[in-house]
Amino acid sequence: MCPQLGGFESWPVHCRFRAIAGFAPVLGRYHSPVSANSRFDGRLSSWDDVQDAEEWDVLLLGNGLSINLWGNFEYGSLYEEAKARRLLSAKDAHLFERLDASNFEEALHALAESIRVGDALGDDRSHDIKRHASVQEALAAAVHSVHIARGEIPDDTLERIKREMRLYRYVFTTSYLPRKNSGS
Repeated sequence: MCPQLGGFESWPVHCRFRAIAGFAPVLGRYHSPVSANSRFDGRLSSWDDVQDAEEWDVLLLGNGLSINLWGNFEYGSLYEEAKARRLLSAKDAHLFERLDASNFEEALHALAESIRVGDALGDDRSHDIKRHASVQEALAAAVHSVHIARGEIPDDTLERIKREMRLYRYVFTTSYLPRKNSGS
């Protein structure tokens, strides 16, 4: 169990990670991640508001990093790529249409929740499990098809990212990382 209040620096690493990733009520519940007297205000603090509140030793890099490096990683762009390349089965496409979504994460989350609820009720969810795998495969193929090579990202950009990452003890990423150039 992770603490709800108190000195962030004394928390176990997994709790710090959960807090930074937004899973624990640190950034979203309090104005400051270390303020025991703050009231719930329902907002997620911006990095600018909290970066100096602690010495952060964990960094979570999400899809925003990838999107900032290459706009084709945006969810809508990946969806359009998947449609254009016919990476989505008819059932996959119907799912996106019914969810009114172009975001793979949204579709995968909906399927995961359906599987979880079905499992809790003892229902057979094999068709949802297959659909989940199919949508994941389409996402992976879309990412692969729009992926840029490492050499296409300016060296100064990569250097700035490297310098920032070195400020942290732990770095986790869910980003779509650039492939190495062939022969590299």
